[in-house]
Amino acid sequence: MSNGETVSLLTFLGLHVEQTKKPYKPTLASELRRRLLLKVFCIDKVVAAITGRPPALSRRYVLTPLPLDISDEVLAGDEKTTAKATSSLDAQGWNPDGALYSVTMWRARYRFMQIRDEIFEVALGAESSISGDAVRALKVKELKAAAELPIIMQFDESDIRNPKISGQILYIRLLMLLEHLQNLFFIERLLNRRELLAVSYELTSATLLFWTNMDGLGFHEDFQWLVMAYAAPGGGILCLELLQPAVTTNNTGVAVTDSKGNPITRSSIVQVLSLLVGFLKWVGPQEVNGNICLGCRNIVQRVLDEALNMGPRSNPAVDGTEWDFPAQLDFNFDLLDTFEWMRPEFSWSEMPSQD
Repeated sequence: MSNGETVSLLTFLGLHVEQTKKPYKPTLASELRRRLLLKVFCIDKVVAAITGRPPALSRRYVLTPLPLDISDEVLAGDEKTTAKATSSLDAQGWNPDGALYSVTMWRARYRFMQIRDEIFEVALGAESSISGDAVRALKVKELKAAAELPIIMQFDESDIRNPKISGQILYIRLLMLLEHLQNLFFIERLLNRRELLAVSYELTSATLLFWTNMDGLGFHEDFQWLVMAYAAPGGGILCLELLQPAVTTNNTGVAVTDSKGNPITRSSIVQVLSLLVGFLKWVGPQEVNGNICLGCRNIVQRVLDEALNMGPRSNPAVDGTEWDFPAQLDFNFDLLDTFEWMRPEFSWSEMPSQD
């Protein structure tokens, strides 16, 4: 069943407009309906990002409250146990124990996807209607959502080396980080190149952690999707900075840094892109998106060769450089495609400024 068919069936059944009587008494059936809505809504935004088409299910039409952050065991138990767990939830609806239940991650992801739905209204709307103030307000909302994420889902660099952190928790923490960074990525593409470079660097670096820590995360099999949805778009921005530096070589005297305050230099960009090549090479041509990964890898490798052997070009599109691969990398990821600088029609003079 396609995403469109799923959304159509969900709205036909009215799962998006369920009215609850107060006080709400959760049941297994009512909570499963809410959880289903949550997952369909989130996946719909992932599909919208990949296809570049408007979401099929807008947050404006979703009136059904969030499912409760309670465990499956409690939900399947008796009414008294369920009522006790419900009454213990905090004001935001999270469980007070800091536990990670099957629904906990989806509740957090849903909030990021609600903001992404707002971002898409701007990014996919008329260009004349884009308001800088509105986009900056979305950025504030996104940063607030990330800060309010339950601690159990907040990623820290030390998690990678912490033997007490299970592979499942590490995976969820990294995924939440990627969703947050991708929202910022979409926002900064509408604002300025300086912050976009920083977000792209972090987005690519965070995705690479799935590959460099595969021993602990190997039980998941969707790495091929992760590299194209998160690492490759950020890699496109990093490639552009190597070819046409406007942020790392500026005259302002202010170094561009990531969210931790670490400086982002041409050297660090080269290191990240080198790892990205390895990640893309790991995806075999017979895998899903294997051919796209191969094309992306060839581009990044050539950009690294150009940057390391010849240095930055004043205008790679017109200085005689001949690329030995097709100039059309067909991602079919309109919102995620950051390789537009490869197109013959791309205007380097109209690149976004640092301001």
